[in-house]
Amino acid sequence: MNKHFEKKNIRNKSSIYFHIKEFKLRICYLALSFLITFFSCYYYSFEILYLFVKPFLGYEKNFIFTELTEAFYTTVTLNLIVSLYVLTPFLIYQFWCFFIPSSFLEERKKYTFLCNTIIFLLICSIFFVYSVVLPELYKFLLHFEISTNFMSIQLEARIHSYVQLACKIFFLSSLAFQLPLLFLTAFEHGFINSSFLIQNRAQIMFINLLLAAFISPPDLITQILLATCLQLIFEFLLLLTFIYKNIK
Repeated sequence: MNKHFEKKNIRNKSSIYFHIKEFKLRICYLALSFLITFFSCYYYSFEILYLFVKPFLGYEKNFIFTELTEAFYTTVTLNLIVSLYVLTPFLIYQFWCFFIPSSFLEERKKYTFLCNTIIFLLICSIFFVYSVVLPELYKFLLHFEISTNFMSIQLEARIHSYVQLACKIFFLSSLAFQLPLLFLTAFEHGFINSSFLIQNRAQIMFINLLLAAFISPPDLITQILLATCLQLIFEFLLLLTFIYKNIK
């Protein structure tokens, strides 16, 4: 019996040692990948900065910096944020590789679906912010410029302020686009039922119309477009529940 317990303890210790060693190795992969990505981004920092400010350049505006180190600090900050975004799929993949060997087949399918969903929603959030949110936001904010015979207020944008605002929008949008994962978690624990959602689809559509009327300007076209977007989000979440149910 003592020999059996000793062998079992040795196996447990060797298993724990193996997992710790693998975890350290993957952390080293991530650290090395981050350094390579960051220095690659820094080498192409001008191109990255141009792509970042391109939605703003259509308004024939220029950027300034008011401190000697502001441009350098902004460039480093932007490269750091871009590196983190680029490495996010690789980070998810490393976690997937670490946890997937000890999972059953159904759990592997579920975790794979969740990881792919996270990456897909992250990419969608980046394209949505870059192509829709930033141009429309700048168009709205530039309406506050004043140019009359009595007074003139023109924008002289600081590059640091622009990058800081855009990064906040990207970050908040990335978090908002991960809300379907909370929806799937609620569905997994039985708080949400797909049959209930289907049976009450008309009531949910009416609620979306009310939300669009309350949070949008008093413009009928804008309200209809917003209500349509909310309904499409609901249909997408409902589709996710069916896919997730079939995977399980």
